[in-house]
Amino acid sequence: MDLAAKIAEDPRYREACQSCINCGVCTAICPAAVYFPYDPRQIVNEVLEGNEETLRELLSSDTIWYCGQCMSCKPRCPRGNIPGSLIQILRKVSIETGLFGQST
Repeated sequence: MDLAAKIAEDPRYREACQSCINCGVCTAICPAAVYFPYDPRQIVNEVLEGNEETLRELLSSDTIWYCGQCMSCKPRCPRGNIPGSLIQILRKVSIETGLFGQST
């Protein structure tokens, strides 16, 4: 299963993370990052790398479920990316592939 392709085929993908410059503003503003081991910048990096094993681990983990979908990341990103939308995509793919069943 090509998880990277499945993620990239979502119409929201391009706007979600394609122009990321790895500045970390999304993580700095993220309320979930205060309470959970959650780093939106790291998630974007992992998705952009496209390593199938890493993506499988991410989609099977609790990490993508920590985001509260407040979308604080959207207005703060200097490049107009929306990490919260990427999380929505990852959750969708996790459910479609059945990998969500491995998270708690």
